Amino acid sequence: MFYFTFLFVLCCTLAEFHMALGASIDKTDGSTIQAIFSMFRHGDRSPIYFWPNDPYLNYKWPGGFGSLSDKGVGQLYNLGRNLKHRYGHLLPVDGRYSQDNMLVKSSYSERCIMSGLSLLAGFMPPNSNPLPIKWQPIPITTIPQYDDELLSQYRPCKKYDKLYEDLLVNAPADLMKLEQENEDVFKLAEQSGRKNIKYTDIGEFYDTLKIYKDNGLNLPEWAKEIFPEKMRPFAERTYSVYTETPYMKKVKGGAFITEVYKKMVSKQAKTLSPERKMFLYASHDSTIIGILNALDILDQAARLPDYAAMLVFELHTNKALENDLEVKIVYYSNSAIVEPKELHLPSCSSPCSLTKFGEAVNDLLIDDYDKLCENV
Repeated sequence: MFYFTFLFVLCCTLAEFHMALGASIDKTDGSTIQAIFSMFRHGDRSPIYFWPNDPYLNYKWPGGFGSLSDKGVGQLYNLGRNLKHRYGHLLPVDGRYSQDNMLVKSSYSERCIMSGLSLLAGFMPPNSNPLPIKWQPIPITTIPQYDDELLSQYRPCKKYDKLYEDLLVNAPADLMKLEQENEDVFKLAEQSGRKNIKYTDIGEFYDTLKIYKDNGLNLPEWAKEIFPEKMRPFAERTYSVYTETPYMKKVKGGAFITEVYKKMVSKQAKTLSPERKMFLYASHDSTIIGILNALDILDQAARLPDYAAMLVFELHTNKALENDLEVKIVYYSNSAIVEPKELHLPSCSSPCSLTKFGEAVNDLLIDDYDKLCENV
């Protein structure tokens, strides 16, 4: 109870701070954007991976393990404020939330839910709305953990799981070479107390050690020789291996791409009901990486997305496209970014029409998840 009371008070404080800064920073007059589908990573968090000889096993992290930090709340709030530059025109004139205009989904994770609330506090403050509090409550729909192929991606997939387990035993050629060239990394990592260390363990160590360093904690002696430079390549490949094959790309990247594409088609046909303009998804770095890799644009963005990174699929009008709309993909690398970087699909030259976008992603579209996964 205390935790959610704290969050409520914090959101109110952030909203009050926003209003004190003055007028809206919306600069989107004349925009051609008709709808957005944005997936963002949660903010700064406490660790989720540990090892037997971890010196901070009993460290008291505010909120507990894997929780959004105060810094993380601020990151998402700032991202929400920055989004008004590009997407403020999609909001109702009075700035009020309406279920007919916006849908917000989150993974089951508390840090994602809180990140969504923080972003919305920055993106949609009360302004002149006649609300009795200095914060605009906006609902977030969560997906149960093991029913979710979209955001947390814990929904069972038998065929995928077998392929992934095989890759843990028989690593791809480039990973085997990386392991052979960095035997010292594995040798030193044995001092963690973990047995039978694999490349995925090195990726987990990297994640936790980065958090320790960011929080001013002393690193274990064994880690100082190899963190971050020698460990980062393992962290990058730990995530990209989730989408190593075309089939794995379809499972991990296809669910979200399917949702986006179907809604875009309905939007163009004017059959989307309600006819929303904004779809926001609070998710994880692994999910964003899977989508980027499935589209073959991972190297245009970031192999390890920062906290509060955001991937946005935009639907535009374009006079050069007769009876069609244009799809653009942009990437906010962190919460300080105001103008995002545009990403370009290799198989869809600019302007990428919705028709051509559909052709480009056709092999990633999922009709029946359980059938694809051979769950039945």
